[in-house]
Amino acid sequence: MVGYTPLLTRFEEDAVGKDIAEFVVDRLLAAGLHGVVLTSNAAPHHPMWHTDGDWMRPVNARITSS
Repeated sequence: MVGYTPLLTRFEEDAVGKDIAEFVVDRLLAAGLHGVVLTSNAAPHHPMWHTDGDWMRPVNARITSS
């Protein structure tokens, strides 16, 4: 997780935020951890939940298939 951001902040949804999130997910999986959260904004009460499913689904698949 990059860090907690306010509800309407879009840093974690931009290309840099997503790249950082994927980098961290990959490193955590490589270290054997499986309790990984994509970002603090990947939750039902954040806009990202409704706008970025095409990004979240494949990254989540990497986590659940590890």
